[in-house]
Amino acid sequence: RARFMNLNLNEWKSFCVNNIFFMLNGKGITKEEVEENEGLFKVVQSGETNNGVLGKIDNRQLFDCEKTIALADRGCFHASVQTEDFYIGTRVKALEMKCCVSKGVLIFIATIVNQETFKYSYGRNCTAGVENVRIKLPVKHNDDGIIFIDDEHTYSDEGYVPDWQFMEDYIKSLPYGDRL
Repeated sequence: RARFMNLNLNEWKSFCVNNIFFMLNGKGITKEEVEENEGLFKVVQSGETNNGVLGKIDNRQLFDCEKTIALADRGCFHASVQTEDFYIGTRVKALEMKCCVSKGVLIFIATIVNQETFKYSYGRNCTAGVENVRIKLPVKHNDDGIIFIDDEHTYSDEGYVPDWQFMEDYIKSLPYGDRL
């Protein structure tokens, strides 16, 4: 049985999504273009069912599943991590990591983003504000236990740096987390 790591949310800090990700918009895809199991790559549309996958298609901008989260921002607000490279439709944004991280980190962050779903329910879409969505993440500490501050302020105005290693280790500590 796996032992779960303790999550101390008190020291987590707020990060603006656009400081962690490049934001890319989807392009219109009609249902006629999508042929189930005929195309080469998955199409992620707005929705939670089947991890947002509508079907498969060819000849669109392809996103790398190893560094991109698909975020449905209209109709529903739902982040998903795909197992294969994918295309996105109009109602989806591609959140492409600005730095190199593991698949476990993508899963961790997608889960945190999905905790913001309640803010965009009952017809409130997030279309114009995705880049400003703020999420709380664990932060990197120095060897002495004090929070590390990045002089470049790469990820936050305060200089906090997400603790990528903690996120990866946490996901790996979960049942089946070692299969990533």
